[in-house]
Amino acid sequence: MIAWRLSILWGAYALGLIIRGLWKADKTLRIFGIVIFGSTLVKLFAYDITGMSTIAKTIVMVILGTLLLVASFLYNRTTKLKS
Repeated sequence: MIAWRLSILWGAYALGLIIRGLWKADKTLRIFGIVIFGSTLVKLFAYDITGMSTIAKTIVMVILGTLLLVASFLYNRTTKLKS
């Protein structure tokens, strides 16, 4: 039951790393944040989904999807401003 909460926490942490990497112009932080997002999604689909109810699956997918959209928006906006 705690596994899906950990996925949301990892997603929020990854978003924080990406934001900090964009703010500090640190490529390593941005890449590490993207890797953590990818690991979170693999964990979610490989492990967490099997034991969740439909409502919990929907909530976790919406939250992580929102975090990914925010990260991609900020990433694109920042790279366009720099070029």
